[in-house]
Amino acid sequence: MHDAARGARGSDTLTSCSLRNGFIGGLALLLMAVLSMSRAQAAPDESEVGIQLSQEQREWLNQRSQLRVGLVMQAPYAQFDRRLQQLSGANVDVMNWLEKSLRTELLWRNFPDQAALEKALAEGAIDIAPGLTQTPAGLRRWVFSDPYLRISQLVVGERDGAGTVDLEKLGDQSRVAVRMPSATADYLRSTYSHLNLQGVPQERQALQLLLTQQARYAVVDEAQLSRLSREPEFGDLAVVGDIGYPQLLRVATRRDWPQLAEIVAVALRAIPARDLDQLHNRWFPLKYPQANTSPGFWQNISFLLLVLLLACFTIVIWQRRQQQELEQALLSARHDIARRQRGEEALRLAQFSIDQSTLGILWVNWDSHVRYANRAAESMLRYDAGGAVDRPLIDFEPGLHMDRWLNLWNSARSSEDAPLSFETNLTCADGSILPADVSLSFLRFRDAEYLVVFLSDVSDRRRAHEQLRELSAHLESVREEEKARIAREVHDELGQMLTVLKLETSMCELAYADLDPGLRDRLNSMKRLIAQLFQLVRDVATALRPPILDAGIASAIEWQARRFESRTQIPCLVQVPDNLPTLSDARAIGMFRILQEALTNVMRHAQAHTVEVSLTLDSESGLMCMTISDDGRGFVPEPGRPVSFGLVGMRERVLMLGGRLELDSESGEGTTLRAFIPLDQVTEESQS
Repeated sequence: MHDAARGARGSDTLTSCSLRNGFIGGLALLLMAVLSMSRAQAAPDESEVGIQLSQEQREWLNQRSQLRVGLVMQAPYAQFDRRLQQLSGANVDVMNWLEKSLRTELLWRNFPDQAALEKALAEGAIDIAPGLTQTPAGLRRWVFSDPYLRISQLVVGERDGAGTVDLEKLGDQSRVAVRMPSATADYLRSTYSHLNLQGVPQERQALQLLLTQQARYAVVDEAQLSRLSREPEFGDLAVVGDIGYPQLLRVATRRDWPQLAEIVAVALRAIPARDLDQLHNRWFPLKYPQANTSPGFWQNISFLLLVLLLACFTIVIWQRRQQQELEQALLSARHDIARRQRGEEALRLAQFSIDQSTLGILWVNWDSHVRYANRAAESMLRYDAGGAVDRPLIDFEPGLHMDRWLNLWNSARSSEDAPLSFETNLTCADGSILPADVSLSFLRFRDAEYLVVFLSDVSDRRRAHEQLRELSAHLESVREEEKARIAREVHDELGQMLTVLKLETSMCELAYADLDPGLRDRLNSMKRLIAQLFQLVRDVATALRPPILDAGIASAIEWQARRFESRTQIPCLVQVPDNLPTLSDARAIGMFRILQEALTNVMRHAQAHTVEVSLTLDSESGLMCMTISDDGRGFVPEPGRPVSFGLVGMRERVLMLGGRLELDSESGEGTTLRAFIPLDQVTEESQS
C-alpha cells in the first residue's frame, strides 16, 4: 500500500511537472527568439569551426610553428589596450579566429602605417597581414584573399529631417568635405564631377567643417564614423546617404607562399556570414541614426522583454534539471544492462572476425613469445592448431634476435598511430620459406601490452613481380635489338641511296649546269638538302643506337657527356677508370640509357650549373657504381606526389641488371643518382 501511494504521488508529481513544463516551454520559445535578436549586437562566435584542409596543406602548415602577423595600428581595426595589455579590434578578432581554426600560433608585429608594414614585408619580417585593400601596386607584393568585411563610405549631414541625400542632385552650392588624398575622393571626382569637394587631412576635420557650416555634407568611412560618433561634439549629426563605393577588407599573404594564401582562403570561407555580421556590428556600431529612423522604441521593448524572459528561462532550467534527475534514476539500470549486452556481443563478434580473418594475426608479448595466433597465421606457418602459441618469434624469423626485437617493440610503441610495415622471409614449421608482408601495431589490452603482428602471404605477388621483371627485360632486349637493326638499315640503306643521289646530282651539274643559268642554283639547293638528309640519317641512327657503344661503356659515357655539354652549355665532368671490364651489350646499353635519362632530367628540371659523372669499381662489395650528380635546385619527394616515369624506368633497368638505384636530393642542394650493378655478373659476362 505504501508503494502504491508513493507511485500515485510520483504520477501526480510528473503530471504537474509536465503542465508546468508545457507552460514554461512556450515562454522559452519566445525567449530564444529574443536572444537570437540580441545576438546581432554580440561579438562573433570564437569557437573553433572545423575546416577541411588537404593533407598537403596540413603538412605545409605543420612545418611552420609560427605565422608572423603585421598589424597597422588604426582604431577600430587594431588597437592596444594599455589597461588590459592586449590587442583588440576587428582585424585582431579575425586573425584570432584563423589561429584557432588552423591550430597554429601567431606572432604579432605592430606598425604605425601601411608603408612601414610593406617595408617589413620586403625585409621578410611578416607572413600575413589583415585589413588591407587590393590595389594594383599591392598585387605585386601580396596575394589577397576574398573580402571578409565591407566598410561603407557614408554621407553625414545635420539632423534636420531632410531625409536621404542623392549625390546626383546636389548642386555646386552644396560643399562636400572628404579626406584627401584618398581613393574615396578619386571616386567622387570621377563619378560625380559636378560636386563641390572640400579636401581635409582627417575625417575629424570633415565633421568639424560640417558643424561650423563650412560644408553641407561630409563623406566618412563607416569605421571612423563609428569611432567619432561616440564624442559629444558630433552628437547632432546623422547619416543621410551612402556613396556606393565600399572599402573591401582582405587578408594579404606573402607572394612566395601560395600555399598560405590557399589555406587562408579555405579558413575565411569557413567563417559563417552571421559571425562576420556580428563582428561588423561589434566594432563599427553607429551612434548616429539613419535618416528618418527611430530605434530607441524597439530597443527599449527588446530590453524589457529580455529581462522578463530571462526569469522564465531560469525556471525552465530548474525544471529541466529536476526532470533529468528523475529520468536518470529510472533508466540507469536499463542503460547498464544494455551496455553490458552490447559489450559482450561486440567482444564475440571481434573474436569471430579475428579467428576467421584471412590475414594472419599474432599477439606477441614483450619477450617475443606468441600469446595468440589465429587460424590463418597457423595455416601460413604450417603449424597445427595451437602449435604457434608460446613460441618465440625467432622460430619464424631466424634473424630476429632479441636486440632487434626490442628495437621493433620500442618503435611500434612510440608510433602507435602509424603501423610499421616491411617485407621479410619467414621459416615455416616444415622448413619451407614463406615470403610475407609484416605490419606491426601496438596494443594495450587491460593491464597488458602486446605487439600485434599482421602477416600477409606475398608468394604469388613476388612470383608475379619476378615474371614481370623477366618479361620487361626480355622486351627491353628485343626493343634494343630492333633499334640496332633499324639503325643499321637507316644508316646503310638510306646512306647508300643518298650517296648515289648526291653523285647523280653532281654529274647532272657537270653535264647540264652551263645550259641553263638557273639550273646550277637548283642543283646546289638539292645538294644542300641531300647534306641535311645525311645529317638527319646520322642523328636518327645515333638516337636508336649510338655506334660509340661498340667502343665500350667508358667511351659512350664520355661521348654522351660531351653531347650534353654542346646541347645545354652546362659543364659535365667525367671520371672513368682505365681498367674497366668489358660489359655485355645488354648491360652497356642499360647503363647508357640510365645515363641518358638522368642527363635529360638534369636538363629539364635541375637548373644546374655543373654536372659530374663518375664510374667506380668496388672489388670488396663486388659492385660497379655509376654516379650522376648536379648542383641544381634539387627536390624533396612528397607523400602522394605522382612518381616520375623517368625514375621508374631507371629503377626497373637497374633491377633487371640485378642491381639497385639510390637517389639523394634536398631542396637547394642538388641531386645525386647512383646505379649499382653486381661486379661478379659483369666479370662473368666479359669472360664468356
